[in-house]
Amino acid sequence: GHPYTENVDTYSFGVLFWQICALATPYSGYTCKMHSDLVVGQGYRPKPDNSWPIPWTDLMRRCWSATIQERPDFGDIIETLDEEIEDMLGEDGHDGFPMTPRRLQQIHARKSQSIASRLKVAPVDGKNLDVDTRINPTAAYRGGDIEVGMSAKL
Repeated sequence: GHPYTENVDTYSFGVLFWQICALATPYSGYTCKMHSDLVVGQGYRPKPDNSWPIPWTDLMRRCWSATIQERPDFGDIIETLDEEIEDMLGEDGHDGFPMTPRRLQQIHARKSQSIASRLKVAPVDGKNLDVDTRINPTAAYRGGDIEVGMSAKL
């Protein structure tokens, strides 16, 4: 197999982000062989909904890109999500809920910290981790909406 790197986690984050947005299980109904052949071998990916914000779907697609070098690192992912939160809250931090002085203070306190500092994300040192990344032959996958991408190995 291939060495385990942050790119695998980036791919997983993209799929998890899709799952959170879709409130569905990606690749449900897929057998292990189907997952290996279609997702790993032919680059099938979950299909983002057209109603989702474009930056979200762009981030998902970059995370599960068939070209590993195109996948963002977690610093880029955090920066993108931080920008999306800023856009959703607007310039004044208003998100549709009544604005009280205490709430305004809480929003400004949150905005003064980046997501990265709140999550205390540490850079990856580039070392390969001793993890078995082979597909579990006993796992069962169930089908869902997919889209075809370029052939890739996760």
